Amino acid sequence: MIQVKVQVIGDLNLTGLSSYVDQVITKLVPDIQSEIARRTPIKTGQARRGWNTRKATIENKVPYIERLEGGYSRQAPNGFVRQGINAAINKIGKV
Repeated sequence: MIQVKVQVIGDLNLTGLSSYVDQVITKLVPDIQSEIARRTPIKTGQARRGWNTRKATIENKVPYIERLEGGYSRQAPNGFVRQGINAAINKIGKV
């Protein structure tokens, strides 16, 4: 199983910052899930359909997902999770 959890670590005592960070995370998590799923290698489609979001956690419980991320598939020899995260962050940075 692979889980991606978006979390801000630190003291958020500044007025409004905490709610702003929550808004950014709320927007970012679906984009990350979409980008990761789009990059997930596809043979039967099970791994691509396996991505789920719960709160700020994106997970995939397909038994071979870690092997795919490790480069098992020629479709994604360098993995796809980190690439999907970076693509979603870059998108939000351009907004």
